[in-house]
Amino acid sequence: MRTHLCIFLALSFQAVAVFLIGHLPLSPVLYCLLAGAIGFGFGANFVLFAKETAHLYGIGNMGMVYSYVFMGYAFAGILGPLTGGLLFDALGGYSAAALLAALTSLAGALVSIREKPIPKGLL
Repeated sequence: MRTHLCIFLALSFQAVAVFLIGHLPLSPVLYCLLAGAIGFGFGANFVLFAKETAHLYGIGNMGMVYSYVFMGYAFAGILGPLTGGLLFDALGGYSAAALLAALTSLAGALVSIREKPIPKGLL
C-alpha cells in the first residue's frame, strides 16, 4: 500500500476517534478504547511521515527537511492543548476542541492524498 494512502487512512481513523471522544457519553472503557485509537493513529503517522519525507525529498535531504516536520509536532504539542483549553474556557466543554482537532486531522488526510514526489532537479 502506498505511504500516502496509509497516512490518509491513519489520519482519517484518528479524526473519527478524536471526534467521538469529544461527542459521545464516555464510560471509562470507551474512553480508554478511543484514547488508544487516537494514539494508534498518531503513532502510525509519526512513523509514516518520516518514511514519506524521505520518499518525497530523498534520503540525502532527510535531515534538513524532517527537522521542520518534527518541529511541526512540537508546535502542535504546545498549541493543541492550549487551544483546547481556551475553547473549553470560552464554551464550557471540549466538544468544539474535539471537532477542531478532528477537522484538522481530516484536512491533513485530504492533503496527503494529493502529494506528489518533488522532481529530482528541484532539490
